[in-house]
Amino acid sequence: MGAACHGRKEIKQQMPDKQISPVKEKQSQEIASPEKITQMVKIQKKFSGLLDLIGNVDMLSTPIKDKVQELQSKRRNLEVIVTNQVRRALQSKGIVRAVQDSDIELVLDDVKFQKQLQTHLKKIQSILQPLCQDEEFTNTFPIQSVSYQELADLIALI
Repeated sequence: MGAACHGRKEIKQQMPDKQISPVKEKQSQEIASPEKITQMVKIQKKFSGLLDLIGNVDMLSTPIKDKVQELQSKRRNLEVIVTNQVRRALQSKGIVRAVQDSDIELVLDDVKFQKQLQTHLKKIQSILQPLCQDEEFTNTFPIQSVSYQELADLIALI
């Protein structure tokens, strides 16, 4: 019994140590860009304001209504992400109060937050582009469709 256990120890000792995968190394080297996060938050606020301008969508066809409702859902998701991330940053500093617009400065260096914002904005862009090219939507909301196209172009630059 002792020899069998001894043999296992030798095998374990001969196995190479696990190495850090290249993905983890890459993630640890990434640096969040405060300017990029600030730009994405501005885009998010602009998107939210533009979405408020769309009124009643009952007169639109079902596919267009579904896309507008999906945009509203994405807006709520983005707002929750921003609020929760700022709230966590406030809690880590021991500050207990409601989140304010100026508190965004606390998360400007967070890589994870930057990736979340970028991912959600890209999803919004993928909804906005076909919506802006839809004739029914552009005829019903001509000014908003131009603004949404500009917003989709801004997101593409990120």
